Amino acid sequence: MSRYVLAFFVIWLCAFDASARVVTMVTWNLGWHMDIETTRRWIEACNRRYAKDPTTGLWTASSAPESKPGWFVDAFSIEGWDTAQLPVCNVYRERDNDIVL
Repeated sequence: MSRYVLAFFVIWLCAFDASARVVTMVTWNLGWHMDIETTRRWIEACNRRYAKDPTTGLWTASSAPESKPGWFVDAFSIEGWDTAQLPVCNVYRERDNDIVL
């Protein structure tokens, strides 16, 4: 019986026309593959210092003494960070919180 169901499912799938689409896949856990220029922009952005704005809860670029490097900030909460263009800074962290580059 399961063979008939599987055969019906395969025929049903093949009955639809294939459509071309742009597929985007997040690969942070598999390794973020970047060209040299993107890597330089990413390292520069992660080396900047950020301070948390208490009113918005977002991290903004700052030179204040209490600011932290981007490597230690959740990039999803950095104001203006585009995760479609750059990975989060702590994507290469080990379990003991050491940065691995």
